[in-house]
Amino acid sequence: MNKKKKIKLKEKKILQVAQDSDMIIKKKP
Repeated sequence: MNKKKKIKLKEKKILQVAQDSDMIIKKKP
């Protein structure tokens, strides 16, 4: 159960990083 929660948290972080980099790419002209 705890392991599953950790993986979920990891996925969330990866998703957040992906969104952040996506924003940076979109900002570039």
